[in-house]
Amino acid sequence: MAETRQLSLHPLAIHTFIKAQAGSLGKALSEAVMNSVDAFANNIDITLSPTGFEIVDDGQGFRDRDEIAAWFETLGFPHDDGNHRQYGKFGMGRAQMWAFARTTWRSNQFVMKVDVKKTGLDYELDEGPAIRGTTIEGEFYEPMAFQRLTAIEMELENLVRYVPALITINEKVVSKNPAIEKWDIETPEAWMRFNDKAMHTLDVYNAGVLVAHFPRYRFGCTGVVITKPGMALSLNVARNDVLEAECKIWPKLVKLFPKDGKKAEREKPVKASKRALEQVVREVKAGTRTLTAALKAHPELIISVYGRSIDLSEFTRAWGSSRPIVFAPKGDDFAKRLSKLKRASTVASETLAMWGFTAPAELKAMLRKVVESEADGRTSWGKAQLERFDERVWSDEPAVLFADLNEGKNVFANGELDDAAKCVQIAWRRNLVVLRNGLHALKLERVPYNLALGDCPSRAAWVSDGNELVLRKADAVAAMNKPFPEVLRYVSAVAKEVLEQDLGDDREAGQRLFMQLATETDTLARFAVGACASHVGELRKLDAPIPKTRLRDFDEIQAE
Repeated sequence: MAETRQLSLHPLAIHTFIKAQAGSLGKALSEAVMNSVDAFANNIDITLSPTGFEIVDDGQGFRDRDEIAAWFETLGFPHDDGNHRQYGKFGMGRAQMWAFARTTWRSNQFVMKVDVKKTGLDYELDEGPAIRGTTIEGEFYEPMAFQRLTAIEMELENLVRYVPALITINEKVVSKNPAIEKWDIETPEAWMRFNDKAMHTLDVYNAGVLVAHFPRYRFGCTGVVITKPGMALSLNVARNDVLEAECKIWPKLVKLFPKDGKKAEREKPVKASKRALEQVVREVKAGTRTLTAALKAHPELIISVYGRSIDLSEFTRAWGSSRPIVFAPKGDDFAKRLSKLKRASTVASETLAMWGFTAPAELKAMLRKVVESEADGRTSWGKAQLERFDERVWSDEPAVLFADLNEGKNVFANGELDDAAKCVQIAWRRNLVVLRNGLHALKLERVPYNLALGDCPSRAAWVSDGNELVLRKADAVAAMNKPFPEVLRYVSAVAKEVLEQDLGDDREAGQRLFMQLATETDTLARFAVGACASHVGELRKLDAPIPKTRLRDFDEIQAE
């Protein structure tokens, strides 16, 4: 009697197929960025080194095993208009990273480990301490040469330039907000600028992600076209061409392209009067105009502390993330600082008056009611985002909410550091994953997921309310000019202090945790050595001198 059997693939064959589909590492990493945005991330930090990469976002992550089964372990899930994804159409993008590296995914309380070269499509699923968002750590199958790594950074920067999130690559902010740039034409679907003398192609960005460089002869012009969030083009599987016969948006845009190299006329935006805005607010409250339509037409209904308008896509991303929304007077220095440090989304208090309210809770309640009434299964207002909306903290007392910044603890924004301090910060931050993994093994309720330099008279290091490890700048910089043993002593002192005062249940428990970390693992040594090596690499990028103590360390290592 005949039997039914199932064909199988060797793990190396699976790796070969995935690699053939992946293309470049830059393209693979851009797929991860798109997944982060689909998970409502507002901030995406990417770190690249010769041995691997790390991607950290503040999105919603995988919230349960059902989502992992549907969106992680199932390749090629169906796309439908009722889900919240604006990029994830084919369900294959995340596999592209697997062609280049073995990866560890940490999302909420879940940990997934994938190594297709060794185990094919089998992966490990475990649970550990809950984190915010998703972190992907990749270890390259083959180390990257410096020149190739630089090329990958440039490729990735071009691919994600207009993605609707704040994106950094090795500490450099690479994303731009198209809403504040000058355009020849703006429609409800896209921003367009044509016949720039410096350009030789028509660059098309699908919801901010670069998908095509069309030569001039294709459409008779050069320039940049960026479709707005929620206005996705129909693309081929490789995401490098527009399916013109299927796409409803593209023909509308092509009709507006200038012909014969003529420069398009720039449309001047017309701002609504105060009386007109008050009427729009009344219509939204009465339910006769949707919030979506109101904010798309009048972004000036929401104002940032910097005094600029916050458009619909930016505001909905803000309330869908995990960071608080704080209200402060326009120009408030403390609120601006929170924004620079990425600790909160900051909105001008004048916005409350615009909507006829005096407290953030009133505006939140009204928006929640309106949003829920519009939540008919469409992309903009899915259930997941409504849940995040409910959990989000809205406050008009930022000084109380961020008391740690008012206790003599100052955190420096990247722009406030000189080149030498930036090199040090990058070196420590790039190797934070080593310390974080060691702390994870201690089963702590929270671990730091970012690192910054700061200043505090009474603390050499601390973990902020936002789970950021802050090192006192003077000590962190000085340590990098000392021999390896001194660096290790510094790292040990930092770990001891934060375990005793921030992460442990009490001082005594923190001391026990530190002894466990220091005597039963090599975490602190690897953190110190890795940071020193990264620091040397950063100095070489700047053509800056390497500390003599570090050169002596290298001589001693070679002698051994």
